[in-house]
Amino acid sequence: VRVVEIIPPTNGKESNAPIESTYERGTTAGRRQKAIDNTIVDKRKVTRLSLIGERHSGTNWMTKHLVDCFNSTELFVTDDLTRYKHWFQSDRIDRTEQEQQHEPEKTVAVALFRNVYQWVESMRAKPHHSPEHWNMEQERALPWEKFVTTPWTMPRTAADKTYLKKKIAQGKTSTRTVKCQANFSYREMNSCVDRPFDETTLSPAYVNAGAGLTTPKYELLPDGSGRAFNSIIDLRAAKIENFLGVA
Repeated sequence: VRVVEIIPPTNGKESNAPIESTYERGTTAGRRQKAIDNTIVDKRKVTRLSLIGERHSGTNWMTKHLVDCFNSTELFVTDDLTRYKHWFQSDRIDRTEQEQQHEPEKTVAVALFRNVYQWVESMRAKPHHSPEHWNMEQERALPWEKFVTTPWTMPRTAADKTYLKKKIAQGKTSTRTVKCQANFSYREMNSCVDRPFDETTLSPAYVNAGAGLTTPKYELLPDGSGRAFNSIIDLRAAKIENFLGVA
């Protein structure tokens, strides 16, 4: 996978600042520029444009424009890389037959990020797949401080525990090898099963909130420890690092 970033010139002119001095300062921009300088993209060989980005980041809008501009019989625009666009990407999972048709070295990954303040507020108003970060009793958003300080997880459901017992009975010896939704392991995703709740016990307003609250997908730390992120801000920081590291 190769990442391409286009940086517009300042005031219509190219910058004459020595790149080496930026690298020496060790800034994020410097490291990114160094990666770009070391990247060579042969447009004739690229067969896939993969857009990745968090929820509420404008990925649907951007995908539409990428399709309008680039999609063809020789160049496919997709909203996934190794997993669906919103989730942590990993080269440790088995690729589908369709994905295997697009070799990693022939893929350009486009990572999309939104201003952190606007993004957090959008996630607070509609926390996609994050029911613990929604006021279920009052059916409304959590207060801002509570939302950004609540650990990014939820209690394991009975459905998850039943699923895990079943897999252990089938011979699984570690939660690391128990496969869950979206190609995560039990230690990487909560909930492991896609629809863990008895929706007949939930209010219609909660079920129809339009935020996927009945299909929780809390990504845990990607180190396999099974631990949760302390907050949505910590999740965002790790997700940015993951997306920029897909190359």
